[in-house]
Amino acid sequence: MSIVIEQIGIVTVCVRDQDQALDFYVGKLGFEKRDDAGGDAYRWLTVAPPGSQTQIYLAKAGPGELHIEDEIGGQTGIMLQTRDVETTYRELAVRGVNFPQPPTRLTYGVQAQLEDPDGNVFFLQESPV
Repeated sequence: MSIVIEQIGIVTVCVRDQDQALDFYVGKLGFEKRDDAGGDAYRWLTVAPPGSQTQIYLAKAGPGELHIEDEIGGQTGIMLQTRDVETTYRELAVRGVNFPQPPTRLTYGVQAQLEDPDGNVFFLQESPV
């Protein structure tokens, strides 16, 4: 029997303030808080779109993590999928979400880029039909 990787469970996004990040991902993007454990020294905080198996760990620098600040901001490479980029873009923009790139039609579909309060950039990608 061979081992088969079946899915991506959790990806990490580095943030400065976990409470501010939680407010953005839950309050503006409509994600669910999945896990919130730990205390002042270390807090394990994950969020995910409703019904999604893949979660995002909102990581904050803690003891021994001196270089995590270097990971805050910039392109995450994470693609958030939606059935309709244009509609989602309009709804999120009204909620105050910053879009460094509005919806753009590309050869493989419609895509936009959105940014969290720490400058972490995500692709908003239209799901294939």
